[in-house]
Amino acid sequence: MCKYHRLQFSRVYPKGSRIDSSNYDPMKMWNAGVQMVALNYQTADRAMQLNQARFLQNGNCGYILKPKCMFDDNFDPYNRSTLQEINPFTLTVQIIAARHLMKTSKGIVSPFIEAELVGAEYDCNRFKTSTKEDNGLNPVWKESFRWTIYNPDLAIIRFVVQYEDMFGDPNFLAQASYPVACLRTGYRSISLKNEFSEELELSCLLVHIDIQKHSQEVISDISNEPQDTTDIQQRLRDEAGVLLLQTNQELGNREAQASNEMPHRS
Repeated sequence: MCKYHRLQFSRVYPKGSRIDSSNYDPMKMWNAGVQMVALNYQTADRAMQLNQARFLQNGNCGYILKPKCMFDDNFDPYNRSTLQEINPFTLTVQIIAARHLMKTSKGIVSPFIEAELVGAEYDCNRFKTSTKEDNGLNPVWKESFRWTIYNPDLAIIRFVVQYEDMFGDPNFLAQASYPVACLRTGYRSISLKNEFSEELELSCLLVHIDIQKHSQEVISDISNEPQDTTDIQQRLRDEAGVLLLQTNQELGNREAQASNEMPHRS
């Protein structure tokens, strides 16, 4: 499919039997190189939220160029060993707090956050925080997760705020979806949106984002399961210290060599 779409244009659209105007998962079509992925815009669902996030890369200005990896003859969206000249990275996100989480009806919510990574099949992942009972004004979590992302050009991260009803069932409250390639490090205030991707006034999510880029050799033995990041951060600091020491030694050797090569004045 990827080879075909290098030369030909395709348009994919929902089957006519979808009388409820539901949508399919557009990510599979994008990963196959399909240029025109049509959706039912009248349906506010996960597929439409991913579609709107995809086109945030260029400010909703239209066509987005395919990643360079898709033009490789050996590229397979289901096999990460076919990736060439793409360095994976470790994405560490701490969900710190939120504010003004309100539902349409009256009442106090008990919110929790679900983070979802959508992209190539080998990159997909999920994380869920604990539930904060009866606090939609300013709930605090301070919970972290860490994901290894091998093909960031295809990946989208989606934050979904839900709340538990009196029966313990989850209910949608707000969401925010962004291309992973557009993420920036540091403390970030994420504006939350409703199911139609319209901004909710005053509602936001406070997170801290850290991105550590690595070569394939360094990252190959790291698990892709969400976990406590304390040991991982210490390991990354140790690796950075070793690299800094090696760099300082190399600079010292070069300075010594340059000093020996300089002519001595009598």
